[in-house]
Amino acid sequence: MSINFKRHTLSNGLRVLVHEDFTSQLAACNVVYNVGSRDEDPEQTGLAHLMEHYMFCGSKHIPDYDTPLQKVGATNNAYTSQDHTQYYIILPAANLETALWIESDRMLELAFEQQGLDTQKHVVIEEFKEVCLNRPFGDLWSMFNDFVYEEFPYKWMPIGKEISHIEKVTMNVVRDFYNRFYCPDNAILVVGGPVHFEDVIPLVEKWFGDIPAGHVKPKCFPDEPVQSEHKVMTAHRDAPYPMLLKGLMMP
Repeated sequence: MSINFKRHTLSNGLRVLVHEDFTSQLAACNVVYNVGSRDEDPEQTGLAHLMEHYMFCGSKHIPDYDTPLQKVGATNNAYTSQDHTQYYIILPAANLETALWIESDRMLELAFEQQGLDTQKHVVIEEFKEVCLNRPFGDLWSMFNDFVYEEFPYKWMPIGKEISHIEKVTMNVVRDFYNRFYCPDNAILVVGGPVHFEDVIPLVEKWFGDIPAGHVKPKCFPDEPVQSEHKVMTAHRDAPYPMLLKGLMMP
């Protein structure tokens, strides 16, 4: 099944996709940034995921992110993968401009307040403990990826390799990461729902058109060596039952 959509690109490089779907009164606004855990330094992992959390701590003109969205009946969330970070808002289509206003302001400039960063570092550390340390097989995927990949930065999961990497993150590190990757020419804005393309584009131009491009440099990742031999790793843990995890090298 194919999904029909229309494209538009702003002068600052922001790519816009609009899917017209009148089967519901709800619209979805997604902002996808071309940055994930693969863009991190091996000695500073978990930063992309921490940045995702910190994006909810308020921006220059909107210190409280959630309240304006709650007033217009919106729900929102985000996630980080190895390749990208996505933020989405679902709300009544009549209130779409509220989502564009909020997303544009946090693309333009975050508040960069230390209290918010300290809070989110604590939240991410507790998530690391819950997901990776305090459950059976919690560290399995991290061990598996580190074993499978030899050079390419899929060796660690978006949550990070270890807690100490999150603990040592400073505001300068966060600000530099944000300035490098959170810009219109490194993002795709997707709007779907009971909307018309010719109505959406002027709104996008209104809220995003003046945000300067970041001129993101092309990424250069190390080549993964060709692997042609069978590899086996055995890990012993205090787990309720055995688990077998297999992976195949493929595109």
